[in-house]
Amino acid sequence: MAITRTDGFVDLRVSPTVSGRSDEDSVWPSFTDIMTVVVLIFLVALVIILMRNTELVGQLRESVSQTETMTTQRGEMEMRIATLGDEVVRLRSVLAQAEAERSAAEETIVLKESEISALLDDVGEMQKVRQALASEKADLTEELAAVENERQQLSTEK
Repeated sequence: MAITRTDGFVDLRVSPTVSGRSDEDSVWPSFTDIMTVVVLIFLVALVIILMRNTELVGQLRESVSQTETMTTQRGEMEMRIATLGDEVVRLRSVLAQAEAERSAAEETIVLKESEISALLDDVGEMQKVRQALASEKADLTEELAAVENERQQLSTEK
């Protein structure tokens, strides 16, 4: 319940004087209460802002730490990729060399197989010649035996 003063303004004091006349000191407790509330609101807002700021600083530090970790990992991965690229090049070179050696070995095998085939043909022909010579030798041995027999008979007849 507001009490209206004689000059038309509403009296907002906690304990207005009975006569309607206000004492100058009675305004200050109300003003002090209002200012205390304003300061308390300001302090609560400041505490909330500081706590949120602390959370944000923690998040920022974590984000910076993650960024540094990712940068370090990225550098390590780039080095590993470069190393693996070099190894791939080396392995491709080794593979090309092995394929060249395999191709040369296959050519050598083909040449050796043709040589072996030619030698086997020669061996077959030589065996035929040997058999022919053996049979000719047998014939000549029989002929020699027959000639010696004849000679002995001729020498005994003589």
